[in-house]
Amino acid sequence: MSKAVLTNIRYKWTLAKTVFTCFFGVSLFFICSSIPSNFIGNFLHVDPSFTGGLVCADFMDSIGDDKGAGGNFELRYPLNKAFTEDSLDLVRYTVHEPVINARWQQSSEYWQLALEYKSGPADVRNIMIYIDADNIQGGSTEPLFDSAEKVCFDEEHPWDFALWICSNQAKLYDSNGDFICSTEYYNLNNGSQIKVRIPLRDKRIQKILGATKTWHYVLTGAYSQFDRGGFIPLEKKPAMAHGGMKNSKEFNNLVPPVYDIVGPNEALASWNSETFEKAKLTPVEASMTARKKSKSEEEKNKAFIAEVKKTYAENLGSQVQMQMPSSTNEGLALYKQKLSENPDDFVSMAYYGSFLAMKGGESSVVKAVALVNEAFTYLDKAVELSAGQEGEIDVLMNRGSVSASVPEQVFGKAEIGAEDFMRIVSLTTDTNLKAYCYVMAYECYKSCGKESQANLVLQEAKKMVELN
Repeated sequence: MSKAVLTNIRYKWTLAKTVFTCFFGVSLFFICSSIPSNFIGNFLHVDPSFTGGLVCADFMDSIGDDKGAGGNFELRYPLNKAFTEDSLDLVRYTVHEPVINARWQQSSEYWQLALEYKSGPADVRNIMIYIDADNIQGGSTEPLFDSAEKVCFDEEHPWDFALWICSNQAKLYDSNGDFICSTEYYNLNNGSQIKVRIPLRDKRIQKILGATKTWHYVLTGAYSQFDRGGFIPLEKKPAMAHGGMKNSKEFNNLVPPVYDIVGPNEALASWNSETFEKAKLTPVEASMTARKKSKSEEEKNKAFIAEVKKTYAENLGSQVQMQMPSSTNEGLALYKQKLSENPDDFVSMAYYGSFLAMKGGESSVVKAVALVNEAFTYLDKAVELSAGQEGEIDVLMNRGSVSASVPEQVFGKAEIGAEDFMRIVSLTTDTNLKAYCYVMAYECYKSCGKESQANLVLQEAKKMVELN
């Protein structure tokens, strides 16, 4: 038998085992896991005043667009090491419904706005949020600090309030540039998430309670305590104290020192060097009444995810016609034998860990916990040994599938699972496999409460399906 034929058989055997692991064994794990989950969900039903208020609008922003206008006007971060990769990449902006009569809160009436970035830290960012309310007349189309951002705003929606977030604090101003109040500022998840609660004590901001709609301009720049408005300036090339441009020949003093906005970044290139007009931005619209997620949207997402999984299983199943281990015990015995022959066989190690987890699904709760914990000692070691090696995808698929299947409230493995699936995405060119891993990562992120990442990877899954 030729080497090529042997290689093909091994490949198909691997695919078959992956299908078996992902779709039959672990998916049946812990039938009773929904009981503690439902109990915890009901017991911890929290009043909106504790969570920041119901969500009025939730804007997802593209990943990797923290480069200003992009294209010829692509920006570069300052060379200061404090600016870690993606720390200026805004991925989500959330507007909550104002809360009144909050219990046990610093402010009994407040309005919460939340931002999420791809990574931290928070103290390198200079954020300006300009807000127009439909029940307030007047407003301004120029920035709070003249010429700081080098932008202007839509005449149809002049801003009434400016929220300046920098240096681990947030301050609110009116359109005349007068200070209104300081706010509650919360820096979470290693600086990737920021929540601001605006107290509704001042009569000027109390008007927001009567608004039915608001419009928001959300700008993110690099922070400097020494420059106007807190925005680190731009030069042709980046340095410690200023940002730069990818194409230095395109540098112009009208280029905004803004790395990311909510909405299309192309607006940052709408300046005109001949007329000296600044870039004009368009706001995003938010209702001030809590929105209800469309059931049809949820059902579409569920149907999409189910179809992606089905397609992936069918594609793999069509490639293999092999008999699988008839039982969990048979699988354990098979891979235990392989490991005895070669203790560093990380692929067999990963499958042995998976079958241990499946065995847990057939056991009492106490024994199941012990078996799953033992399973992860094999799975984790297999992932470590397989890094950069042939077979890494197989190993990651095993640990990711187990991580996605075991109860998150007990083991807390969902985020690890998401990372494994995202690692597979980076290793393969197979669009079907990418789509499957994206939806699995979506479910993992949902399980561990990372809604932003979940929504972003679901968008990527849909792009993969469109490519097919």
